[in-house]
Amino acid sequence: MTKITTRKGYLASYYFLDWIYLSVKKNDGNIAQLLGDMNPFFPWKDAMSADPGTWFEWLDCADSVTPGVKANAAPENFQIHPDAAYETLKTFLMLYDDRDLYHTKWLIKALKKDPAMREKWNEFLSKQIAD
Repeated sequence: MTKITTRKGYLASYYFLDWIYLSVKKNDGNIAQLLGDMNPFFPWKDAMSADPGTWFEWLDCADSVTPGVKANAAPENFQIHPDAAYETLKTFLMLYDDRDLYHTKWLIKALKKDPAMREKWNEFLSKQIAD
């Protein structure tokens, strides 16, 4: 599969989590809060998310999966493998769950064990690749 940018991986994750929030309905507001922080559609100049710290934490997670992301002059354009983007999503969710900010253990478990989740993720990723 074609490599993607960290930004496209982030956007695929945002849309995937939005689908989880709207379709799976197994959240207690944690996914909604995370989506609010991740929201990439705020009109702030050069902002990647409503909470800029969320974008930088995404990059930290991406760098832990694919070393070199943060060292790049334009980390949003760093090319990563789609599998690395999926692993970054899991790492990102674990980071927030470990910090006791967003309780997403149920989702992390599903991402690790449920092939249907990976298939759905791939749909959102394919849309980002096509854009």
